[in-house]
Amino acid sequence: MRIQYCDLCDVPLKQEDFYILYLAYSKTNTPPHDMEDYERYLRHIEKETKEICPSCKTLIDEVFRLRLNNLKELKNELLGIYETPTRPNPKERKNGKEKK
Repeated sequence: MRIQYCDLCDVPLKQEDFYILYLAYSKTNTPPHDMEDYERYLRHIEKETKEICPSCKTLIDEVFRLRLNNLKELKNELLGIYETPTRPNPKERKNGKEKK
């Protein structure tokens, strides 16, 4: 009997109740067009995958949800800064003193 453990928290995984996680950089991890290179690429992916339990999956989902919410807040703040009117040049401002 083979027992699998979560790669993040070392909890024993149930037979059908686990997730496979794979993270990759989109720029550096493009699949090759050659069949031999493609097979090597798939073996590399298989080595880099993580089997995780449902509680770790919930935590990872929450991290990504919070990151997305923070990015939305940052975007809204930047749009607010962008939409504020610009201050005139100090030479163009009125000092309250009129030139005669």
